Amino acid sequence: TTHVGQETTLAQIVRLVEEAQTSKAPIQQTADRIAGFFVPMVIGLAILTLIARIFVGFYTMDVEYTDKRTKMEMILKRAFEAAITVLAIACPCSLGLATPTAVMVGTGIGAINGILIKGGEPLEMAHKITTVVMDKTGTVTKGRPRVVVIHSLVLESRLSLLKLFAAVGSAESNSEHPIANSITSFVKEWLNTKEWASVRRFHASAGNGIVCEVRNIDNMLLSTTKKNELQIDSTIKLSNGDVKLIKNEHYDIHEHIFDDKKPLRVVIGNERWMTKNGVPIDEYVENLIKMEQIAGHISVMCAINGYLVAIISIADVVKDESALAVWALQRMNIRVILLTGDNARTAEATARQVGIREVFAEVLPNQKRIKIEQLQEMKERVAMVGDGINDSPALASADVGIAIAAGSDVAIESAGIVLVKNDLIDVVAAIDLSKRTTRRIQLNFLFAILYNVVGIPIAAG
Repeated sequence: TTHVGQETTLAQIVRLVEEAQTSKAPIQQTADRIAGFFVPMVIGLAILTLIARIFVGFYTMDVEYTDKRTKMEMILKRAFEAAITVLAIACPCSLGLATPTAVMVGTGIGAINGILIKGGEPLEMAHKITTVVMDKTGTVTKGRPRVVVIHSLVLESRLSLLKLFAAVGSAESNSEHPIANSITSFVKEWLNTKEWASVRRFHASAGNGIVCEVRNIDNMLLSTTKKNELQIDSTIKLSNGDVKLIKNEHYDIHEHIFDDKKPLRVVIGNERWMTKNGVPIDEYVENLIKMEQIAGHISVMCAINGYLVAIISIADVVKDESALAVWALQRMNIRVILLTGDNARTAEATARQVGIREVFAEVLPNQKRIKIEQLQEMKERVAMVGDGINDSPALASADVGIAIAAGSDVAIESAGIVLVKNDLIDVVAAIDLSKRTTRRIQLNFLFAILYNVVGIPIAAG
């Protein structure tokens, strides 16, 4: 979609920076309260100075006076000079400006380096973080999963691979999930087609899968020249890598199950989703899935008309900087946790690659938020790093939500910090920037207080 005017990426970045630089950090509220007491206190000190200097002037004999000025005039002159000097020296502005100037510089430096911080609160809070929770797909990994292995579980004579891929690709074309996109990309390139079969009654369950009806597959296949030429253990050559096809032909399904004249009920997802939709899974299939998961692949099961017909294994490459970012956070004594909806074996394989020791796997979107809240109940200050719609509740619940700019608009809206460069090292940079900005705010307060503590007594004489 093309955006214009205020909807362009640059315009949104400028708006975020402007809003951030005018927003108040929590410590600024304390400064405002102090400044509110400071002004009447200084006025009171000036009045006390005036009274004290008049009193001292009357009871000391060192006051010089001439015929033109009486002793009273000289006393009042010096008393008012001292009181006005107190008012002039006192500087409540230094307290009021200690925070906003630092926030403005901090958010500006962040924006220059591709870290958009939405105001003073996340900027101040980030330095208190004790635990960083990371989503897997699109955060720790590149978010560009691709199909690597396909296990066909039915006889070619019962359901051709062309129809199988056409049905699965058409069903997934209605989903925006990265895994669905990887499947549709594979089908589109292999079948060399731009059209999909008709899909009705589509339903997606976050963290589980999809179910729908697919019609008119034969019409879709008329636009492709692809033939059923694949043999056992074939390799499909594609632009983004090879796909290994393994024809297990485990199930001998009745030939009338896949009637071309009737809509096909397609179910695609994980084991939970298959069970919920009445698709049986036997030990043979469970072992296949386990084997793929140990290899670090995400296994997606495909069922048509109640029968499991294929297992599609998908791999997502870990980002080059993920391991370095995890190491840097751990060096800062920050606990790092991988939180994902993927199965435990796949999640643990990814965690091992980047050095993450704690993994919460098979977690649904609403459960992610609960996990964040549980950590907060343990007195942890939690930052959540994610990119998807399903991460939004957790991003909003975390003490600091950090979104990848390449992710969904909902995730970006829910987060307090946005990483424009899609680089996990910027999580480390954001926390470090928060620490430096907070130290500068504290130093500004120290100098402001010292100036007034030293300057006002000198002015009062």
